[in-house]
Amino acid sequence: MGTVLALVCVLTFLHYVGAQMRGPVLSLYAATHGATATGVGLIMGAHMAAAAIGSIPLGRVSDVWGRRRLMRGGMAVGVVTSLLLPVVDDELTLMMVYGLAGLGVAAFTPSALSLVGDAAAPGRLGHAYAWYSTAHYGAIGVGPFLGGLVAEWVWVPCRVRRERRRHRHRSGSRPCIAEPICRVWEVVRGDVC
Repeated sequence: MGTVLALVCVLTFLHYVGAQMRGPVLSLYAATHGATATGVGLIMGAHMAAAAIGSIPLGRVSDVWGRRRLMRGGMAVGVVTSLLLPVVDDELTLMMVYGLAGLGVAAFTPSALSLVGDAAAPGRLGHAYAWYSTAHYGAIGVGPFLGGLVAEWVWVPCRVRRERRRHRHRSGSRPCIAEPICRVWEVVRGDVC
């Protein structure tokens, strides 16, 4: 495997782990802000619909502007939208932000696939795509698990801790290791007690 192919596979793994981590967390977050099961489905569907609709035109743009530029742009959109999710709290805005994240996937994926094809050694195209697919599907498998850990270790404890904080001085319980993360989350959300 060449250096370019290895780098594309690593970036693909990281990009899709981040994208897939949002699934379990976003579902809980949307539900706690009043989203119905159908609303959560629409929010999640907006991501894939935007990715599907944006893939063809953004694939063409990657041919014109360059694959690496679109890959970096897609990853940047993924990071920015992940940072925006905690500051919105209604179904429509979550759907728009998550749809924008889908456009990031649409910029990244065709560009990455094209770069794999460009970097593959003659007669080794299937082998190169096999490495890419392994990175992609591996991330899709690992991402939701890591998102579930974040949901259990940070999201749920933050909500519980907010309720317990009022009674901590009486119970004598010690702060959890995730307390600093929860405090930052509350400041960002404006939920400081």
